[in-house]
Amino acid sequence: MKREDLFLAIGAVEEERLFRSEWSLQEPSLTQMEEPEMKKSVNKKRIIRNLLVAALIVSTLAVSVFAATGYLLFGSPEEMLSSIFGDETGYDHSEGSIRPDPEGPPSGILVEPTYDRVPADETVVQEDIAPNVDFVGQSISFDGYTLTVDAFMYDSVTKCGFFTYLLENPDGVSGYKLQSNGQIWYDGAPDIVRVNHYGYPHIIQEKTTDTCLAATYYFQYDRRWGEDLVISFSADETVLSDEETAEIITELEKQIRKEISPEQAVEEVISILGEATVEGNTSYPPDGSTIDMETYRADYAYTVLSHRRYQEEYRSGNAKLTMEMDAETVLPNVALENGSILINPIAIQIDVTDVTWLHETIDGEQYIHADNVDSVVIRYRGGTEYVVDEGYTKNYTFAVCGSASDGEKDNYNMLTYMFNRVIDVDAVECVIINGREIPLN
Repeated sequence: MKREDLFLAIGAVEEERLFRSEWSLQEPSLTQMEEPEMKKSVNKKRIIRNLLVAALIVSTLAVSVFAATGYLLFGSPEEMLSSIFGDETGYDHSEGSIRPDPEGPPSGILVEPTYDRVPADETVVQEDIAPNVDFVGQSISFDGYTLTVDAFMYDSVTKCGFFTYLLENPDGVSGYKLQSNGQIWYDGAPDIVRVNHYGYPHIIQEKTTDTCLAATYYFQYDRRWGEDLVISFSADETVLSDEETAEIITELEKQIRKEISPEQAVEEVISILGEATVEGNTSYPPDGSTIDMETYRADYAYTVLSHRRYQEEYRSGNAKLTMEMDAETVLPNVALENGSILINPIAIQIDVTDVTWLHETIDGEQYIHADNVDSVVIRYRGGTEYVVDEGYTKNYTFAVCGSASDGEKDNYNMLTYMFNRVIDVDAVECVIINGREIPLN
């Protein structure tokens, strides 16, 4: 196994590579005949990219603090939540479309997903979510741009949350495109704003002008990408070639080998990824290899740690905001399937390790991963339903397979959807996964 293959196996390849591999709602269109090939246990629809938040601790270079006169975008957390989770965002409904791809093969088609937003439940907003929204009011500047993080909210159980921000430039903010659901897309170019954990920005249309882009960044925290949330400007980063990157990572690994023993390296990686993931990726050495398993596992650990340190030291710019994640904020939730499924007002999380009837793939192979989940529907008391994901219907801001439980679970066995609305968990009757109805405990 090559070093890059080993890194891919733990799901920690460079952001751009993962970003190009995402499918469905995360791209402007889908060419069905040209889906990217990925490792079998990684869902093509749900890979890993970036983000997280809690207490602001340090900022570097051009950082300023706004006077604490209140939120910049909205008058209150309730107003903000009703806007970004409501049905008047300007990107609320799509009946979907399937059409020929003029630039693809004759049999290729482009697909626009179906989705439908609903008004935000005022009671849920006021009682369940708004009390957990915090004001930030911090900004950084670089090359004519000023980025201000206005507010954030985070659930420490599902590791999901969001923050709102303004990106301002007196000469104009341009270079981005919008998908039909309002997701911000930089076609062929890196995002102006870089965040070191998985997530996607969606425009706040009513607050956006030619010189100011207002957006909400929806995210899930993954400890492999760093202990803290780091927000920076991508243009302010050190630009390195593949050869330079490889040399740096090699030197970082040598440095780490001097700092900690093989046993310590393995223990640290287990604390980050979880024992199941480490065990799964080091059970068998490469074909034909005579390396002993103890050395093989240590090499794996040093490789993980060197790539992680590279991400922390070289993948964020000088002008950045750093936030420490230590808050234990828990949104109201309900559990199903003996706790394997958790639903809160903004997300659903499914631990497929414990959902035994999902363990067989369509190919009949016996291993566990979240690719087996193709349909998620929440049914409320009274019979109405919220279709989260089914066919071309994509009523979510993101879906991701990741270590949302801080390494306690196998990385690819935790599937999380963050909703495009807020829901009343007290009204949930059951969830229907792949057609199977699962009631509350």
